[in-house]
Amino acid sequence: MERPYLPDGYSEVTMKALRALLVAAGLAGSIATFALDAKSDFQKLYTKAANAMKSKNVAVLFGMTTPDFTYKSKDGATMKRKEVEAQMKAQFSMLKSVTTSTMTVKSANVAGNKATVVSTGVFEAKIANPQTKKDVVVKSISETKDTWIKGKSGWKLQSIVTVKETTTMDGKEIAPPSATRNN
Repeated sequence: MERPYLPDGYSEVTMKALRALLVAAGLAGSIATFALDAKSDFQKLYTKAANAMKSKNVAVLFGMTTPDFTYKSKDGATMKRKEVEAQMKAQFSMLKSVTTSTMTVKSANVAGNKATVVSTGVFEAKIANPQTKKDVVVKSISETKDTWIKGKSGWKLQSIVTVKETTTMDGKEIAPPSATRNN
């Protein structure tokens, strides 16, 4: 058997270490590509949700969730799917128009059929002030940590935990509405 070519100054051990390093680098590249693909795949889901928010389409939004979906606000209050859906319908009915709705995936970590996604969102809408009847602009900027479960029909959102949130009305910061406590 012919010995492999060894560049000057390199031992067989060094060459084996270099080959192992190249394999590891290739594997890391594959993992990084998988992570980028997962992030890209989830970004498509978040774009779909943002578009549904912009068109105030509750059916599309909740078609993307699991039956046991929960939402946890920044202050720790938790709501179940039916409560969130009812609140969202009520809030959408008050909106004159949605001017901005974007969601951006910051990271996506997949482990089997479960994924954790950190995303940021910007939502801006016009509503009529009940006292003055003049339009006001409400804007919310948030960061969430979301859990997705993969089933027969693809990825479904199981939970949202709000990490950060700032809400303004005509540019002035206000306290966001809190969820109903379920303790």
